[in-house]
Amino acid sequence: MHLSYEFRAVNSEDHMFGEDRLRDVLVTANGEYHSRVLDALSAFTDNSSQSDDITLIEMTCKKISELKSLP
Repeated sequence: MHLSYEFRAVNSEDHMFGEDRLRDVLVTANGEYHSRVLDALSAFTDNSSQSDDITLIEMTCKKISELKSLP
């Protein structure tokens, strides 16, 4: 897994969400990555208004030998 991001989400104590929290969410997400990350961000910020956009991209990579044909 490769993470490339900049989280500006902060809580009421001015702590940033950070990579460790993100990793904890992803490890326990059980395939529900988007909803779990959004839920965790919402809980962390105590549902305060959002000050920046949120973009989540999930990619699944396969070996070329596993592909039957290219689209």
